[in-house]
Amino acid sequence: MKNLLALLCAALVSLGLTACDDQAERDTDRTKTTTEEARAEEEMAEGEEEMAEAEEEMAEAEEEMAEAQEEMAEAEEEMAMIEVAEKEPFGEYLVNAEGMSLYMFEADTKGEKSACDAACAEAWPPVTVESAEMLTASEELDDAMLGTIERPDGTMQVAYNGWPLYTFVKDTNAGDTMGQDKEGFGAEWYLMSPDGEKIEAEEDEQAVR
Repeated sequence: MKNLLALLCAALVSLGLTACDDQAERDTDRTKTTTEEARAEEEMAEGEEEMAEAEEEMAEAEEEMAEAQEEMAEAEEEMAMIEVAEKEPFGEYLVNAEGMSLYMFEADTKGEKSACDAACAEAWPPVTVESAEMLTASEELDDAMLGTIERPDGTMQVAYNGWPLYTFVKDTNAGDTMGQDKEGFGAEWYLMSPDGEKIEAEEDEQAVR
């Protein structure tokens, strides 16, 4: 009888230990799972944070690029681009980047100064630029002829072959040449050729403008 009780007690103890081991194993597995889930959530949060930082850096880069493009556009607007157009009966003549005709004034002193100021400059706006470094010319033109003179107000006026260049207020569209061979403010106004010479035309030829 005593032996039977001893065996029964041993069996109960064994079952209890086994149950405890199983519970401990389940608790360990549960803790491990919870830890892995927490680590995964942490890694996901870190990944989302890194992605947000990358998106912010990309947005900053795009903003910097937009600012650079805007600055470049502003610089191009400030540059004086001298180009060449062609029209009968004048042949090739100088124009600005917008295609507006450029004129020389015979009262000016070649290579030195402009004689057109005040009311004259309102009717014949001088082509100005902030500095000689901002002058550009199309490939048909001689860069060596491109330069500047200082106006009475201190601004720099674009010159070609020494002659200061002007537009004309009555030229409203690209290709207009209303100022050609026109007398005003004491002298004649002429279109200028790529060779740096004034373009003269007969009176009857100008009727085709």
